[in-house]
This record gives sequence, C-alpha cells and structure tokens, in this order.
Amino acid sequence: MKKFMPVMRLLSLGFFCAATFALSFGALMLKNGQLFKKGGDAKEDAVAQKPGDGGEEAAGGGERTMKGSVDGVLGGDTPGSLFPLMASGYLGGALFHTPNVYDFPVCMHIARVLGGDALWVHDGRPVDFRRTWRDERANMFRLPGIIACASDRTIIPTLIDVARDWSAERYQ
Repeated sequence: MKKFMPVMRLLSLGFFCAATFALSFGALMLKNGQLFKKGGDAKEDAVAQKPGDGGEEAAGGGERTMKGSVDGVLGGDTPGSLFPLMASGYLGGALFHTPNVYDFPVCMHIARVLGGDALWVHDGRPVDFRRTWRDERANMFRLPGIIACASDRTIIPTLIDVARDWSAERYQ
C-alpha cells in the first residue's frame, strides 16, 4: 500500500490541476459569451428580475433578506450547485459564513475569473487563506468570519452591507 501512495498523490494532483484548468477555461468562455448562449442570456434574465417574480419569496414567507436591488435566495432554494449558478450568471453572488477551505476556493475562483472578487465583510479586504481554523464539529478547516463573493464587483458592497451586523462566530 505504501508503494502506491506517491502514485495516488501524483494522480490526485494531476486531477486537481486538470479540474482547475477546465473550470478556468469554462469561466473564460462564459465571460466571452461562448457558453450557454442557447435560450437567451441567463445573466441578463437574473439581473432583470423584478419584485413579484419570485425573488422575494425565496427567503420564506415573503420576507426580503437583502437590501438594495439584489434579491435574496437561501441556499436550499437554489436549483443545484452554487458553482454553475454563479458561472452562468443565474446568481450574481453569495454570502458565506465561515466557509470551508475545500469548496469555497472554487466559487472564489469563478468570481475572480468573471471580474468579481471575494471580500471579508468585516474589513472589505480580498480573501486569502492565511487564516484558517479547525472546525472540530464538522471535522474540516474553515476560513473565519463572513465573506461576500460575487462575479460582479458592484454587487459586493450590497452583500457586505447586508451581513455587516451578523455574528462572525459559527457556533454560539
């Protein structure tokens, strides 16, 4: 078994590099309008959503959870994984409370390739992975605090404003 460990690590690294390249290439094609062109532009449809089109109902009970011109949607109310929804423009951005370091980098990469960014809510600085903490309950590493991530930089200030008063502690 020990003989196969270096080979498995090399294969894992190769798969990770190939997946990162494919994700970057797909996001670049999407940005240039060469992907998901059939049936209209999903980004324009999502941005053009008016009150009464279902956005305000997504928070449950008709309550609006976001301020400004952005409609809030709970994670469980989205039709699938966050990654293709952000890449296609269906979702312009998201707020993450102490995201794990395994999935979140993909979302951050999609946002940055499309011209957006991921910023810490508490200070508005770009997210880095210099500070992490071990979540013993979930058995994973996480970034501390709340992060606003969007493929459009103009959405980020609204997301930051929404989460500014939220507690940065995961478990209270």
